Amino acid sequence: MINILYFISTLSYSDGVTTFVLNLIRNLDLSKFRISILCSDVRTSKDYLSELQNLGVSVYFVKSPGKDGFRLFLNDVKTFFADNHNFDIVHCNTTSSGAFVLKEAKRYNIKTRILHAHATKNAESFMKNIRNSLLKFIALRNSNQRFACSNLAGKYLFGKKSFYLIHNAIDYSKFKYNEDYRIELFNKYSLDKDSKIIGFVGRFAEQKNPEFAINLMDHLNENFLLFILGAGPKEESIKNKISKSMAKNRIFLIGEVSDTYKWYSFFDFVVMPSFYEGLPLVGVECQIAGCKLICSTKVTKEVKISNNTFFAELDNVDKWIELLSENRQSSRYVNPENDYEIKCETKKVEELYERFCK
Repeated sequence: MINILYFISTLSYSDGVTTFVLNLIRNLDLSKFRISILCSDVRTSKDYLSELQNLGVSVYFVKSPGKDGFRLFLNDVKTFFADNHNFDIVHCNTTSSGAFVLKEAKRYNIKTRILHAHATKNAESFMKNIRNSLLKFIALRNSNQRFACSNLAGKYLFGKKSFYLIHNAIDYSKFKYNEDYRIELFNKYSLDKDSKIIGFVGRFAEQKNPEFAINLMDHLNENFLLFILGAGPKEESIKNKISKSMAKNRIFLIGEVSDTYKWYSFFDFVVMPSFYEGLPLVGVECQIAGCKLICSTKVTKEVKISNNTFFAELDNVDKWIELLSENRQSSRYVNPENDYEIKCETKKVEELYERFCK
């Protein structure tokens, strides 16, 4: 049996990388693989934790480098590997904090150390960018296998070095459009049938640029409603932004939800005004549900897996309004290729794991 440790930053619903890793674990052949997770943030979904325990997955926590500081985080990582280093594979899904995880994995001679690229930029701020550039160097030096969620993410992190393209895949059957879900949520919020529903789904962080979605509402007519799903460090800032919006009565801050798949059938549009993305899982999920996806041009073009995806510059608000105001597509039923179907991608990953451990 192959013993695998996944390193992720959080077990929160609103984190796309976490969703990807859990999708993968759910579909792995657990008669071949023994799974553990190392997590550096206490923001943990009880449902996720319960599900992982039922699957026989061991979950460990270390201090958060963001909240507790890198020194305490590093001490915890060192202690963890001193007590737990009987792994065949360490699959690291974050570059900055993951640098130290990979370093300790190498110290204990763990054979396969995977660095998985999920982003296309170090950080938002100048100082964090400098810090993360150094951590990126450490991560690259201590890994010996390379995965990426998109070509853009892979080229950003690995440069000219080769990497395996592992798509951020989902269970298509779960996310396909369902009229019952749409009716359920329309009734829950007592909405007029002519309402046009915009969704924003993601972490409340600088990268995701949630304020932009709120600003859009000031330019749209009374038929448009915005539902914001997620959580994160900018929550108070977002609440304050909504309270000052002229459209505040048409903006709903929902928080984290465990049934995101239902909401995509409710949404007519999903907006993704991010400053950068590797390949956002939300973009794949909403397209399978037939939503019209409008992204900033900072999002990789690889997210477009249907004809319902459009791109606009962040400084061209008129274009965003135009795309939102157009009549939506005639059908919500899409048939994408299997590149983003979780069972296909899991099979690919299983084969790579087995090859690495021969």
